[in-house]
Amino acid sequence: MDVRSYWQASLDHEPLPVVDLPPTAEVVIIGAGVLGTTTALWLSRNKVRPLVIDVAGPAAGASGRNGGLLVSGTGESYLEAIARLGHAHARAIWSLSVEGCYLMRTIAAEESVEATINRPGNCRLR
Repeated sequence: MDVRSYWQASLDHEPLPVVDLPPTAEVVIIGAGVLGTTTALWLSRNKVRPLVIDVAGPAAGASGRNGGLLVSGTGESYLEAIARLGHAHARAIWSLSVEGCYLMRTIAAEESVEATINRPGNCRLR
C-alpha cells in the first residue's frame, strides 16, 4: 500500500544529475520551494551568494504542487483571531499577511515572472 500523498505519488520528473558541490558557501539553503528561493533572492539582492540545495528540484514539492493560494489573514476568522490573540496581535498578523501578498505581486513584477495573481477578497457574515 502506497502511503504517500497524491502529489508525491503523481510527481513525474527525471532524477536530478549528481553534481559536485562547492567545498564552501556563504549561505546554504535547503529546499528550493517558495521559501527557499525567496530567501535566495533576498540574499542575492544583498550581495550574498547562496547555495540552494533541493532533493527534487525547484518547486518540485508542495510549493509547486498545491492550489497556489496566496491569502490574507490566518486559517481562522479575524474575529476568532481577535478572541484568541487580542486585537493588537490579530491586527499585526493580518497586516503582515497583507504585506506578504503585496510583496509577492511586487517580486513577480520585478522579476518578470509570468503569473496570474487575482485579488478576489471575501466576506464572512455571522
